Amino acid sequence: MRSFSVAVCRMLPLRRALSEAARPAEASPLRHASVLPRRMLLPRKKLKSPLRHGESNDYSHRICAHMMGHVHTTEELAASLRSQFGAGAVTVFGSSHGYMDEMDDTREIEDVIHLNAPASGANARHGSPTTSVFFFSSEAAPCVSVWWGADPAFEQSMLSHLLAQRPRIKSSKEELAQRLAVPKVTLKWHGGSHSELSGDEVLIDMTASPRARVLDQLAFSAALHRHMKVLLLEDEVEHILSSVKQIVREGLGASFISRLLRGRLLGHTNSGVSTMQRLLLAREFNFDSDVMSTPDWLWEQPEREAMYDAVVAEYEIVDRIEAINQQLDYAQATMQSLKEDKQFQHSTFLEYTIVFLIAFEVAVEMHAAGWIDWRLWWYRLAGKSAPDESSS
Repeated sequence: MRSFSVAVCRMLPLRRALSEAARPAEASPLRHASVLPRRMLLPRKKLKSPLRHGESNDYSHRICAHMMGHVHTTEELAASLRSQFGAGAVTVFGSSHGYMDEMDDTREIEDVIHLNAPASGANARHGSPTTSVFFFSSEAAPCVSVWWGADPAFEQSMLSHLLAQRPRIKSSKEELAQRLAVPKVTLKWHGGSHSELSGDEVLIDMTASPRARVLDQLAFSAALHRHMKVLLLEDEVEHILSSVKQIVREGLGASFISRLLRGRLLGHTNSGVSTMQRLLLAREFNFDSDVMSTPDWLWEQPEREAMYDAVVAEYEIVDRIEAINQQLDYAQATMQSLKEDKQFQHSTFLEYTIVFLIAFEVAVEMHAAGWIDWRLWWYRLAGKSAPDESSS
């Protein structure tokens, strides 16, 4: 028995070595991402793209995109930033203000604010590193901010300050909660010989002029702005699909009489109308140029357009937009089928009601004419013999 135990103990290291040799080597995140099939359904936000592996303690090489809660207009947001950091730190791009020189290439940029401030906040010491922040504001959509090399504490403090403000365009609590639930996107950037997306990080040409570097950062930030808006759309579509599934299950689980009387005699209000309204409103993103197309100012700048397209391709934004439209097509076809079924139920209910009223009227007329003696029917139902009319 002792010799058998000694033999087993000697075999354990050999088994461990063989199991380690047979275990397959773990693939890198980038290699694993390259073999994944193309996502044609709604991408899950829990599946992180390689670009999101940019978390680092060195915030000077950190890019972070946030979906903000409020809908800020360009004028009021620029005024708020200037009151904190001064007029020289805030630049509003566009045809009426911004970089307007003899060789201006920002004339087509609209609703973008650039903030050049200390990376740790307005109270930083003189000579501290600076950060570039781009705010994409619009009167029809919530604001998106992209931070380059900012202290995370400064980011949160600034975002909380802007959230506490009361903009001219009001938002409901549900809208604020939905926007703030969109996860932030974080990646890395480093200096390089030219600006491009290289692997899992962004390279910025440090030999270029400060103005050219700002425009390179803006090209990458515009793609992140589009990505954040698509994330918000995916959340809204998920809520709509959940409502559609609930309506379908309620309809399939109810009996025929319950479906017939629902909403008529029982006073039940169906959520299908509100879901259909949300479904039609969700289609409006197809008219939003920030979601559907490349910004106009990049068309005449092929190098920066290539930077923008690289981030769009990395996050599969075009495929995700197509998947959203496919899901909305399915939801709309389902709601249309439910609507037709409800109209059929309504017409069936009316037909049965008309038949019942006609039968009741015929019975009343026959009774009035003496053709029907209801007492005989009652006696038969009670199981008693009818009394003799002569005895009565």
